[in-house]
Amino acid sequence: MKRVIDEIKEILTQKLGLADSEVTPQAHFMRDLGVDSLDYVELMMEFENAFNIKISEAESAMLKTVEQAAEFIESKLDSQDIKNWAA
Repeated sequence: MKRVIDEIKEILTQKLGLADSEVTPQAHFMRDLGVDSLDYVELMMEFENAFNIKISEAESAMLKTVEQAAEFIESKLDSQDIKNWAA
């Protein structure tokens, strides 16, 4: 999961101009990192592109922290690996 968190941190620092030290696993996107609703939608699209996954609106609404996003993305990636292996 460290790779996923590192990639999320990279996206957040580049897109929002945050310092690396501000982006901790426990950081809340809106409360701690100052992400507004438009930024949030754009971040979800960045995550989709970076990890080649799909995130529904319902799924994105549950992702409040960096760690939650990383765990979710990791589970999506694991699911894709299983589907690719089974194909």
